[in-house]
Amino acid sequence: MLEHLRIENLILIRKAELRFGPGLNILTGETGAGKSAILAAIRLLCGEKADLQLLRDKTKPAVIEGQIRAKHLEADPDLLAPDGSCTFRREILPSGKSRAFINDRLISAAELKRLASQAIEFADQNGAREILLPSSQRALLDQWAGSPTALLAESYALQQKIGSDLARLKVEKERAHLATALGQEQIAEIEEISWKEGEDEELSLEHARLVKASEDKGALSLVQEELAEMGLPSLLRKMASRLPASEAASHLMSASIEIHEAERLLDRAASLFEADPHQLEKIEERIARIEKLKRKFGKTREEVQARLFAYKNELAEFEKLDENIALLEKELARRTEETKCIANETSRLRSLEAKRLEAALQEELRTLHLPHARFEVRTETKPLGADGCETVRFFFCANPGQPLQPLEECASGGEQSRVFFAFKVAFAQKEERSSLVLDEIDSNVGGIAASILGTKLKELGISRQIICITHFAQAAQHAHHHLLVEKTASGSDAETLVRLLSEGERQSEYTRMTGGRQFY
Repeated sequence: MLEHLRIENLILIRKAELRFGPGLNILTGETGAGKSAILAAIRLLCGEKADLQLLRDKTKPAVIEGQIRAKHLEADPDLLAPDGSCTFRREILPSGKSRAFINDRLISAAELKRLASQAIEFADQNGAREILLPSSQRALLDQWAGSPTALLAESYALQQKIGSDLARLKVEKERAHLATALGQEQIAEIEEISWKEGEDEELSLEHARLVKASEDKGALSLVQEELAEMGLPSLLRKMASRLPASEAASHLMSASIEIHEAERLLDRAASLFEADPHQLEKIEERIARIEKLKRKFGKTREEVQARLFAYKNELAEFEKLDENIALLEKELARRTEETKCIANETSRLRSLEAKRLEAALQEELRTLHLPHARFEVRTETKPLGADGCETVRFFFCANPGQPLQPLEECASGGEQSRVFFAFKVAFAQKEERSSLVLDEIDSNVGGIAASILGTKLKELGISRQIICITHFAQAAQHAHHHLLVEKTASGSDAETLVRLLSEGERQSEYTRMTGGRQFY
Protein backbone atom coordinates (compact mmCIF):
# COMPACT_ATOMS: atom_id res chain seq x y z
CA MET A 1 0.00 0.00 0.00
CA LEU A 2 1.22 3.49 -0.88
CA GLU A 3 0.89 5.32 2.43
CA HIS A 4 2.70 8.59 1.83
CA LEU A 5 3.85 10.47 -1.27
CA ARG A 6 6.17 13.49 -1.28
CA ILE A 7 6.69 15.46 -4.50
CA GLU A 8 9.07 18.33 -5.13
CA ASN A 9 9.68 20.40 -8.28
CA LEU A 10 7.56 18.29 -10.64
CA ILE A 11 5.51 19.95 -13.41
CA LEU A 12 3.34 22.52 -11.53
CA ILE A 13 4.06 21.08 -8.10
CA ARG A 14 6.61 23.03 -6.06
CA LYS A 15 6.17 20.85 -3.00
CA ALA A 16 3.31 18.55 -1.99
CA GLU A 17 2.74 15.77 0.50
CA LEU A 18 -0.11 13.30 0.08
CA ARG A 19 -1.24 10.66 2.54
CA PHE A 20 -3.26 7.77 1.23
CA GLY A 21 -5.23 5.42 3.41
CA PRO A 22 -6.61 1.93 2.94
CA GLY A 23 -9.71 1.56 0.79
CA LEU A 24 -10.79 4.04 -1.88
CA ASN A 25 -8.72 7.22 -2.30
CA ILE A 26 -10.29 9.67 -4.75
CA LEU A 27 -8.51 12.62 -6.39
CA THR A 28 -10.62 15.33 -8.05
CA GLY A 29 -10.00 18.81 -9.39
CA GLU A 30 -10.49 21.07 -12.35
CA THR A 31 -9.07 20.04 -15.69
CA GLY A 32 -5.44 21.23 -15.81
CA ALA A 33 -5.15 21.51 -12.03
CA GLY A 34 -2.31 19.02 -11.93
CA LYS A 35 -3.88 15.63 -11.28
CA SER A 36 -1.71 14.18 -14.03
CA ALA A 37 1.38 15.42 -12.17
CA ILE A 38 0.50 13.22 -9.21
CA LEU A 39 0.07 10.19 -11.46
CA ALA A 40 3.35 11.08 -13.20
CA ALA A 41 5.03 11.14 -9.80
CA ILE A 42 3.69 7.68 -8.92
CA ARG A 43 4.77 6.35 -12.31
CA LEU A 44 8.28 7.77 -11.83
CA LEU A 45 8.35 6.19 -8.39
CA CYS A 46 7.56 2.90 -10.13
CA GLY A 47 10.53 3.21 -12.52
CA GLU A 48 9.04 4.92 -15.56
CA LYS A 49 11.56 6.70 -17.79
CA ALA A 50 12.42 10.19 -16.55
CA ASP A 51 11.97 13.28 -18.74
CA LEU A 52 13.78 16.56 -18.13
CA GLN A 53 10.66 18.43 -19.26
CA LEU A 54 8.92 17.30 -16.06
CA LEU A 55 11.07 19.64 -13.95
CA ARG A 56 9.23 22.71 -12.73
CA ASP A 57 12.51 24.57 -12.12
CA LYS A 58 15.09 23.31 -14.62
CA THR A 59 17.94 24.30 -12.28
CA LYS A 60 16.82 22.04 -9.43
CA PRO A 61 16.23 18.29 -9.15
CA ALA A 62 12.76 16.81 -8.89
CA VAL A 63 12.28 14.45 -5.94
CA ILE A 64 9.52 11.87 -5.61
CA GLU A 65 9.44 9.81 -2.43
CA GLY A 66 6.88 7.22 -1.44
CA GLN A 67 6.33 5.14 1.68
CA ILE A 68 5.17 1.66 0.61
CA ARG A 69 4.02 -1.25 2.69
CA ALA A 70 3.57 -4.48 0.72
CA LYS A 71 2.56 -8.00 1.68
CA HIS A 72 5.04 -9.65 -0.64
CA LEU A 73 8.10 -7.76 -1.79
CA GLU A 74 10.87 -9.84 -3.34
CA ALA A 75 13.76 -7.68 -2.18
CA ASP A 76 16.96 -8.08 -0.22
CA PRO A 77 15.83 -8.36 3.44
CA ASP A 78 18.47 -5.77 4.33
CA LEU A 79 16.57 -3.24 2.20
CA LEU A 80 13.30 -3.61 4.12
CA ALA A 81 12.26 -2.18 7.48
CA PRO A 82 11.30 -4.68 10.21
CA ASP A 83 7.58 -4.04 9.55
CA GLY A 84 8.00 -4.77 5.81
CA SER A 85 7.69 -1.13 4.77
CA CYS A 86 10.17 0.69 2.59
CA THR A 87 10.77 4.15 1.21
CA PHE A 88 11.22 4.48 -2.54
CA ARG A 89 12.82 7.65 -3.87
CA ARG A 90 13.41 8.89 -7.39
CA GLU A 91 15.45 11.95 -8.25
CA ILE A 92 15.54 13.62 -11.68
CA LEU A 93 18.62 15.82 -11.97
CA PRO A 94 18.88 18.98 -14.12
CA SER A 95 21.47 17.14 -16.20
CA GLY A 96 18.75 14.79 -17.39
CA LYS A 97 20.03 11.82 -15.41
CA SER A 98 18.04 10.18 -12.65
CA ARG A 99 18.78 8.21 -9.49
CA ALA A 100 16.71 5.66 -7.59
CA PHE A 101 16.85 4.68 -3.93
CA ILE A 102 15.16 2.27 -1.58
CA ASN A 103 15.55 3.12 2.11
CA ASP A 104 18.34 5.53 1.08
CA ARG A 105 20.31 2.81 -0.69
CA LEU A 106 21.12 3.50 -4.35
CA ILE A 107 19.58 1.01 -6.79
CA SER A 108 19.06 0.90 -10.55
CA ALA A 109 15.89 2.22 -12.18
CA ALA A 110 15.25 -1.32 -13.42
CA GLU A 111 15.40 -2.69 -9.87
CA LEU A 112 13.14 0.12 -8.67
CA LYS A 113 10.65 -0.78 -11.38
CA ARG A 114 10.80 -4.47 -10.51
CA LEU A 115 10.19 -3.88 -6.82
CA ALA A 116 7.55 -1.17 -7.14
CA SER A 117 5.57 -3.19 -9.68
CA GLN A 118 5.14 -5.87 -7.01
CA ALA A 119 3.20 -3.39 -4.87
CA ILE A 120 1.51 -0.98 -7.29
CA GLU A 121 -0.57 -1.66 -10.39
CA PHE A 122 -1.64 0.98 -12.91
CA ALA A 123 -4.86 0.93 -14.91
CA ASP A 124 -5.91 3.62 -17.34
CA GLN A 125 -7.64 4.07 -20.66
CA ASN A 126 -4.69 2.41 -22.37
CA GLY A 127 -5.34 -0.65 -20.23
CA ALA A 128 -8.94 -0.70 -21.44
CA ARG A 129 -7.66 -0.69 -25.01
CA GLU A 130 -5.07 -3.38 -24.25
CA ILE A 131 -7.75 -5.96 -23.41
CA LEU A 132 -8.76 -5.75 -27.07
CA LEU A 133 -5.46 -7.38 -28.04
CA PRO A 134 -5.52 -11.19 -28.44
CA SER A 135 -2.22 -11.49 -26.54
CA SER A 136 -3.71 -9.56 -23.59
CA GLN A 137 -6.87 -11.67 -23.69
CA ARG A 138 -4.82 -14.85 -23.48
CA ALA A 139 -2.76 -13.38 -20.62
CA LEU A 140 -5.93 -12.41 -18.71
CA LEU A 141 -7.38 -15.91 -19.02
CA ASP A 142 -4.08 -17.41 -17.88
CA GLN A 143 -3.88 -15.03 -14.95
CA TRP A 144 -7.40 -16.01 -13.94
CA ALA A 145 -6.71 -19.72 -14.42
CA GLY A 146 -3.27 -19.69 -12.80
CA SER A 147 -1.84 -21.31 -15.92
CA PRO A 148 1.87 -22.25 -15.82
CA THR A 149 2.61 -19.94 -18.76
CA ALA A 150 6.04 -18.82 -17.52
CA LEU A 151 7.09 -22.46 -17.14
CA LEU A 152 5.64 -23.25 -20.56
CA ALA A 153 7.50 -20.38 -22.24
CA GLU A 154 10.73 -21.39 -20.53
CA SER A 155 10.34 -25.05 -21.50
CA TYR A 156 9.44 -24.19 -25.09
CA ALA A 157 12.40 -21.82 -25.41
CA LEU A 158 14.72 -24.55 -24.13
CA GLN A 159 13.16 -27.03 -26.56
CA GLN A 160 13.80 -24.61 -29.43
CA LYS A 161 17.40 -24.09 -28.33
CA ILE A 162 18.04 -27.84 -28.14
CA GLY A 163 16.48 -28.26 -31.59
CA SER A 164 18.67 -25.48 -32.95
CA ASP A 165 21.79 -27.00 -31.40
CA LEU A 166 20.88 -30.39 -32.84
CA ALA A 167 20.40 -28.96 -36.33
CA ARG A 168 23.76 -27.21 -36.07
CA LEU A 169 25.51 -30.44 -35.07
CA LYS A 170 23.95 -32.29 -37.98
CA VAL A 171 25.24 -29.64 -40.38
CA GLU A 172 28.66 -30.00 -38.73
CA LYS A 173 28.47 -33.75 -39.23
CA GLU A 174 27.98 -33.29 -42.98
CA ARG A 175 30.97 -30.99 -43.07
CA ALA A 176 32.93 -33.44 -40.93
CA HIS A 177 32.77 -36.15 -43.62
CA LEU A 178 34.92 -34.01 -45.89
CA ALA A 179 37.06 -32.54 -43.13
CA THR A 180 37.77 -35.95 -41.61
CA ALA A 181 39.25 -37.34 -44.83
CA LEU A 182 41.38 -34.24 -45.33
CA GLY A 183 42.46 -34.21 -41.68
CA GLN A 184 43.47 -37.86 -41.74
CA GLU A 185 45.47 -37.26 -44.91
CA GLN A 186 47.31 -34.35 -43.34
CA ILE A 187 47.97 -36.24 -40.11
CA ALA A 188 49.35 -39.19 -42.12
CA GLU A 189 51.60 -36.87 -44.12
CA ILE A 190 53.08 -35.29 -40.98
CA GLU A 191 53.44 -38.55 -39.08
CA GLU A 192 54.93 -40.39 -42.05
CA ILE A 193 57.83 -37.96 -42.25
CA SER A 194 58.25 -38.14 -38.45
CA TRP A 195 60.34 -35.00 -38.19
CA LYS A 196 62.46 -35.42 -35.06
CA GLU A 197 63.54 -32.59 -32.85
CA GLY A 198 66.82 -31.03 -34.08
CA GLU A 199 66.84 -33.25 -37.16
CA ASP A 200 66.93 -30.41 -39.71
CA GLU A 201 70.10 -28.99 -38.10
CA GLU A 202 71.75 -32.45 -38.08
CA LEU A 203 70.79 -33.03 -41.71
CA SER A 204 72.27 -29.68 -42.68
CA LEU A 205 75.60 -30.56 -41.05
CA GLU A 206 75.65 -34.05 -42.55
CA HIS A 207 74.80 -32.66 -45.96
CA ALA A 208 77.73 -30.23 -45.77
CA ARG A 209 80.04 -33.08 -44.72
CA LEU A 210 78.91 -35.34 -47.56
CA VAL A 211 79.26 -32.58 -50.13
CA LYS A 212 82.84 -32.05 -48.93
CA ALA A 213 83.44 -35.80 -49.00
CA SER A 214 82.11 -36.01 -52.54
CA GLU A 215 84.53 -33.35 -53.61
CA ASP A 216 87.38 -35.25 -51.91
CA LYS A 217 86.33 -38.48 -53.62
CA GLY A 218 86.55 -36.79 -57.00
CA ALA A 219 90.10 -35.64 -56.32
CA LEU A 220 91.07 -39.11 -55.03
CA SER A 221 89.64 -40.86 -58.10
CA LEU A 222 91.57 -38.53 -60.39
CA VAL A 223 94.84 -39.27 -58.60
CA GLN A 224 94.12 -43.01 -58.72
CA GLU A 225 93.44 -42.88 -62.41
CA GLU A 226 96.61 -40.92 -63.15
CA LEU A 227 98.74 -43.22 -60.96
CA ALA A 228 97.26 -46.27 -62.68
CA GLU A 229 98.00 -44.82 -66.12
CA MET A 230 101.60 -43.99 -65.23
CA GLY A 231 102.40 -47.38 -63.59
CA LEU A 232 105.08 -45.72 -61.44
CA PRO A 233 105.78 -48.57 -58.96
CA SER A 234 106.75 -51.10 -61.65
CA LEU A 235 108.64 -48.48 -63.67
CA LEU A 236 110.70 -47.46 -60.62
CA ARG A 237 111.50 -51.09 -59.77
CA LYS A 238 112.55 -51.72 -63.35
CA MET A 239 114.83 -48.69 -63.29
CA ALA A 240 116.30 -49.72 -59.96
CA SER A 241 117.08 -53.23 -61.27
CA ARG A 242 119.12 -51.77 -64.10
CA LEU A 243 121.38 -49.91 -61.78
CA PRO A 244 124.27 -51.45 -59.92
CA ALA A 245 123.80 -51.61 -56.23
CA SER A 246 123.95 -48.05 -55.19
CA GLU A 247 122.27 -45.44 -53.07
CA ALA A 248 120.31 -44.22 -56.13
CA ALA A 249 118.94 -47.72 -56.78
CA SER A 250 117.94 -47.96 -53.13
CA HIS A 251 116.03 -44.67 -53.33
CA LEU A 252 114.24 -45.81 -56.48
CA MET A 253 113.12 -49.01 -54.74
CA SER A 254 112.03 -47.03 -51.69
CA ALA A 255 110.10 -44.66 -53.91
CA SER A 256 108.48 -47.64 -55.63
CA ILE A 257 107.42 -49.00 -52.22
CA GLU A 258 106.08 -45.58 -51.02
CA ILE A 259 104.05 -45.04 -54.16
CA HIS A 260 102.66 -48.58 -53.90
CA GLU A 261 101.69 -47.85 -50.26
CA ALA A 262 100.07 -44.59 -51.40
CA GLU A 263 98.04 -46.52 -53.99
CA ARG A 264 96.98 -48.96 -51.29
CA LEU A 265 95.87 -46.11 -49.00
CA LEU A 266 94.02 -44.47 -51.91
CA ASP A 267 92.24 -47.77 -52.62
CA ARG A 268 91.31 -48.06 -48.95
CA ALA A 269 89.94 -44.49 -48.87
CA ALA A 270 87.99 -45.17 -52.06
CA SER A 271 86.45 -48.30 -50.47
CA LEU A 272 85.17 -46.14 -47.55
CA PHE A 273 83.34 -43.84 -49.97
CA GLU A 274 81.75 -46.85 -51.63
CA ALA A 275 80.15 -48.00 -48.28
CA ASP A 276 76.96 -45.97 -49.05
CA PRO A 277 77.30 -44.19 -52.37
CA HIS A 278 73.68 -42.86 -52.19
CA GLN A 279 73.88 -41.33 -48.71
CA LEU A 280 74.03 -37.76 -50.02
CA GLU A 281 71.02 -38.41 -52.22
CA LYS A 282 69.10 -39.80 -49.23
CA ILE A 283 70.03 -36.80 -47.10
CA GLU A 284 68.90 -34.37 -49.79
CA GLU A 285 65.60 -36.23 -50.20
CA ARG A 286 64.97 -36.09 -46.43
CA ILE A 287 65.73 -32.36 -46.38
CA ALA A 288 63.34 -31.81 -49.30
CA ARG A 289 60.50 -33.64 -47.49
CA ILE A 290 61.01 -31.58 -44.35
CA GLU A 291 61.03 -28.36 -46.39
CA LYS A 292 57.75 -29.44 -47.96
CA LEU A 293 56.28 -29.89 -44.47
CA LYS A 294 57.44 -26.39 -43.57
CA ARG A 295 55.77 -24.90 -46.62
CA LYS A 296 52.45 -26.61 -45.85
CA PHE A 297 52.22 -26.66 -42.08
CA GLY A 298 54.68 -24.24 -40.43
CA LYS A 299 58.14 -22.77 -40.51
CA THR A 300 59.38 -24.70 -37.47
CA ARG A 301 58.94 -28.21 -36.08
CA GLU A 302 56.97 -26.71 -33.17
CA GLU A 303 54.50 -25.11 -35.58
CA VAL A 304 54.13 -28.34 -37.53
CA GLN A 305 53.52 -30.31 -34.31
CA ALA A 306 50.94 -27.74 -33.24
CA ARG A 307 49.11 -28.23 -36.55
CA LEU A 308 49.28 -31.99 -36.05
CA PHE A 309 47.76 -31.64 -32.57
CA ALA A 310 45.05 -29.35 -33.95
CA TYR A 311 44.14 -31.84 -36.68
CA LYS A 312 43.98 -34.70 -34.18
CA ASN A 313 41.90 -32.60 -31.79
CA GLU A 314 39.49 -31.68 -34.57
CA LEU A 315 39.14 -35.33 -35.58
CA ALA A 316 38.48 -36.24 -31.96
CA GLU A 317 35.73 -33.62 -31.84
CA PHE A 318 34.27 -34.96 -35.08
CA GLU A 319 34.27 -38.44 -33.57
CA LYS A 320 32.19 -37.07 -30.66
CA LEU A 321 29.55 -35.63 -33.01
CA ASP A 322 27.55 -38.85 -33.29
CA GLU A 323 27.60 -39.24 -29.52
CA ASN A 324 26.56 -35.61 -28.97
CA ILE A 325 23.84 -35.84 -31.62
CA ALA A 326 22.42 -38.94 -29.93
CA LEU A 327 22.44 -37.19 -26.56
CA LEU A 328 20.73 -34.09 -27.96
CA GLU A 329 18.11 -36.18 -29.76
CA LYS A 330 17.32 -37.90 -26.47
CA GLU A 331 17.23 -34.57 -24.62
CA LEU A 332 15.03 -33.01 -27.33
CA ALA A 333 12.55 -35.89 -27.08
CA ARG A 334 12.43 -35.52 -23.29
CA ARG A 335 12.07 -31.74 -23.42
CA THR A 336 9.41 -31.93 -26.15
CA GLU A 337 7.38 -34.34 -24.06
CA GLU A 338 7.76 -32.11 -21.00
CA THR A 339 6.67 -29.05 -22.99
CA LYS A 340 3.64 -30.94 -24.27
CA CYS A 341 2.72 -31.93 -20.71
CA ILE A 342 2.91 -28.28 -19.54
CA ALA A 343 0.98 -27.15 -22.64
CA ASN A 344 -1.70 -29.79 -21.99
CA GLU A 345 -2.04 -28.63 -18.38
CA THR A 346 -2.29 -25.03 -19.63
CA SER A 347 -4.98 -26.07 -22.10
CA ARG A 348 -6.86 -27.95 -19.37
CA LEU A 349 -6.84 -24.93 -17.05
CA ARG A 350 -7.86 -22.58 -19.85
CA SER A 351 -10.78 -24.79 -20.80
CA LEU A 352 -11.84 -25.28 -17.18
CA GLU A 353 -11.53 -21.65 -16.09
CA ALA A 354 -12.87 -20.00 -19.26
CA LYS A 355 -16.47 -20.74 -18.19
CA ARG A 356 -15.84 -19.45 -14.68
CA LEU A 357 -14.31 -16.25 -16.07
CA GLU A 358 -17.32 -15.82 -18.36
CA ALA A 359 -19.70 -16.16 -15.42
CA ALA A 360 -17.69 -13.75 -13.24
CA LEU A 361 -17.48 -11.13 -15.99
CA GLN A 362 -21.17 -11.34 -16.88
CA GLU A 363 -22.09 -10.92 -13.21
CA GLU A 364 -19.88 -7.83 -12.88
CA LEU A 365 -21.14 -6.36 -16.17
CA ARG A 366 -24.73 -6.68 -14.97
CA THR A 367 -23.86 -4.68 -11.83
CA LEU A 368 -22.15 -2.07 -14.05
CA HIS A 369 -25.43 -1.21 -15.76
CA LEU A 370 -25.04 -3.66 -18.64
CA PRO A 371 -27.87 -6.04 -17.69
CA HIS A 372 -28.07 -7.77 -21.07
CA ALA A 373 -24.34 -8.10 -21.65
CA ARG A 374 -22.98 -11.46 -22.69
CA PHE A 375 -19.32 -12.36 -22.49
CA GLU A 376 -17.70 -15.48 -23.86
CA VAL A 377 -14.16 -16.85 -23.97
CA ARG A 378 -13.37 -18.86 -27.08
CA THR A 379 -10.26 -20.88 -27.76
CA GLU A 380 -9.04 -22.34 -31.04
CA THR A 381 -6.41 -25.02 -31.43
CA LYS A 382 -3.13 -24.02 -33.05
CA PRO A 383 0.36 -25.55 -33.35
CA LEU A 384 2.27 -25.65 -30.08
CA GLY A 385 4.20 -22.46 -29.36
CA ALA A 386 5.62 -20.59 -26.40
CA ASP A 387 2.08 -19.52 -25.48
CA GLY A 388 0.53 -22.97 -25.74
CA CYS A 389 -1.70 -24.86 -28.15
CA GLU A 390 -4.60 -22.44 -28.57
CA THR A 391 -5.50 -18.87 -29.35
CA VAL A 392 -7.83 -17.02 -26.97
CA ARG A 393 -10.47 -14.50 -28.07
CA PHE A 394 -13.03 -12.58 -26.03
CA PHE A 395 -16.50 -12.25 -27.57
CA PHE A 396 -19.02 -9.69 -26.36
CA CYS A 397 -22.51 -8.41 -26.90
CA ALA A 398 -24.11 -5.60 -24.91
CA ASN A 399 -27.65 -5.84 -26.26
CA PRO A 400 -30.24 -8.62 -26.39
CA GLY A 401 -30.95 -10.27 -29.72
CA GLN A 402 -27.51 -9.43 -31.13
CA PRO A 403 -24.85 -12.02 -32.01
CA LEU A 404 -21.62 -12.27 -30.07
CA GLN A 405 -18.70 -10.60 -31.83
CA PRO A 406 -15.00 -10.18 -31.03
CA LEU A 407 -14.72 -7.64 -28.21
CA GLU A 408 -12.44 -5.34 -30.21
CA GLU A 409 -14.97 -5.14 -33.05
CA CYS A 410 -18.18 -4.33 -31.20
CA ALA A 411 -17.60 -2.67 -27.80
CA SER A 412 -18.09 1.10 -27.55
CA GLY A 413 -15.68 3.23 -25.49
CA GLY A 414 -17.94 3.13 -22.45
CA GLU A 415 -18.46 -0.60 -22.80
CA GLN A 416 -14.71 -1.15 -23.08
CA SER A 417 -14.15 0.83 -19.87
CA ARG A 418 -16.77 -1.20 -18.01
CA VAL A 419 -15.45 -4.53 -19.32
CA PHE A 420 -11.98 -3.50 -18.22
CA PHE A 421 -13.22 -2.47 -14.80
CA ALA A 422 -15.20 -5.71 -14.51
CA PHE A 423 -11.90 -7.55 -14.97
CA LYS A 424 -10.28 -5.50 -12.20
CA VAL A 425 -13.14 -6.31 -9.81
CA ALA A 426 -13.22 -9.99 -10.75
CA PHE A 427 -9.44 -10.28 -10.33
CA ALA A 428 -9.34 -8.40 -7.03
CA GLN A 429 -8.95 -11.53 -4.91
CA LYS A 430 -6.31 -13.00 -7.24
CA GLU A 431 -4.06 -9.93 -7.38
CA GLU A 432 -1.17 -9.85 -4.92
CA ARG A 433 -0.30 -6.19 -5.50
CA SER A 434 -1.90 -4.15 -2.75
CA SER A 435 -2.37 -0.81 -4.57
CA LEU A 436 -4.32 -0.14 -7.75
CA VAL A 437 -3.95 3.29 -9.36
CA LEU A 438 -6.81 4.18 -11.71
CA ASP A 439 -6.50 7.10 -14.11
CA GLU A 440 -9.97 8.24 -15.22
CA ILE A 441 -11.13 4.66 -15.50
CA ASP A 442 -14.69 6.06 -15.58
CA SER A 443 -14.12 7.88 -18.87
CA ASN A 444 -16.85 7.25 -21.45
CA VAL A 445 -19.39 6.47 -18.73
CA GLY A 446 -21.75 8.69 -16.79
CA GLY A 447 -25.06 8.98 -15.00
CA ILE A 448 -26.21 5.81 -13.30
CA ALA A 449 -23.18 3.91 -14.66
CA ALA A 450 -20.81 6.37 -12.94
CA SER A 451 -22.69 5.92 -9.63
CA ILE A 452 -22.55 2.14 -9.97
CA LEU A 453 -18.86 2.38 -10.83
CA GLY A 454 -18.28 4.34 -7.62
CA THR A 455 -20.05 1.62 -5.64
CA LYS A 456 -17.83 -1.03 -7.24
CA LEU A 457 -14.72 1.04 -6.54
CA LYS A 458 -15.67 1.15 -2.87
CA GLU A 459 -16.24 -2.63 -2.86
CA LEU A 460 -12.90 -3.12 -4.59
CA GLY A 461 -11.32 -0.98 -1.88
CA ILE A 462 -12.24 -3.62 0.70
CA SER A 463 -9.52 -5.95 -0.60
CA ARG A 464 -7.10 -3.44 -2.15
CA GLN A 465 -6.02 0.16 -1.79
CA ILE A 466 -7.50 2.14 -4.69
CA ILE A 467 -6.13 5.50 -5.82
CA CYS A 468 -8.44 6.91 -8.46
CA ILE A 469 -8.82 10.12 -10.45
CA THR A 470 -12.41 10.85 -11.41
CA HIS A 471 -14.56 13.68 -12.78
CA PHE A 472 -17.80 12.19 -11.50
CA ALA A 473 -19.32 13.18 -8.16
CA GLN A 474 -21.32 9.93 -8.33
CA ALA A 475 -18.04 8.02 -8.06
CA ALA A 476 -16.28 10.47 -5.71
CA GLN A 477 -19.02 10.22 -3.06
CA HIS A 478 -17.95 6.64 -2.28
CA ALA A 479 -14.39 7.63 -1.32
CA HIS A 480 -12.93 6.67 2.01
CA HIS A 481 -10.42 9.50 1.50
CA HIS A 482 -11.00 12.43 -0.85
CA LEU A 483 -8.07 14.63 -2.00
CA LEU A 484 -8.57 17.84 -3.94
CA VAL A 485 -6.02 18.97 -6.53
CA GLU A 486 -6.04 22.74 -7.07
CA LYS A 487 -4.00 25.15 -9.17
CA THR A 488 -3.20 28.61 -7.86
CA ALA A 489 -1.81 31.43 -9.99
CA SER A 490 0.16 34.49 -8.94
CA GLY A 491 1.29 36.73 -11.77
CA SER A 492 3.12 34.57 -14.27
CA ASP A 493 3.61 31.71 -11.81
CA ALA A 494 1.26 28.76 -11.24
CA GLU A 495 1.41 26.07 -8.61
CA THR A 496 -0.48 22.84 -7.87
CA LEU A 497 -1.60 22.16 -4.31
CA VAL A 498 -3.15 19.01 -2.86
CA ARG A 499 -5.19 18.71 0.32
CA LEU A 500 -7.40 16.21 2.08
CA LEU A 501 -11.03 17.33 2.20
CA SER A 502 -13.23 17.36 5.28
CA GLU A 503 -16.81 16.10 5.03
CA GLY A 504 -18.15 19.63 4.52
CA GLU A 505 -15.54 20.40 1.90
CA ARG A 506 -16.49 17.22 0.08
CA GLN A 507 -20.06 18.48 -0.36
CA SER A 508 -18.75 21.70 -1.86
CA GLU A 509 -16.56 19.72 -4.26
CA TYR A 510 -19.48 17.52 -5.30
CA THR A 511 -21.45 20.69 -6.09
CA ARG A 512 -18.58 21.99 -8.23
CA MET A 513 -18.30 18.65 -10.03
CA THR A 514 -22.02 18.68 -10.87
CA GLY A 515 -21.90 22.17 -12.30
CA GLY A 516 -23.30 24.05 -9.33
CA ARG A 517 -26.20 21.72 -8.63
CA GLN A 518 -26.62 20.45 -5.09
CA PHE A 519 -25.47 16.86 -4.91
CA TYR A 520 -27.37 14.30 -2.91
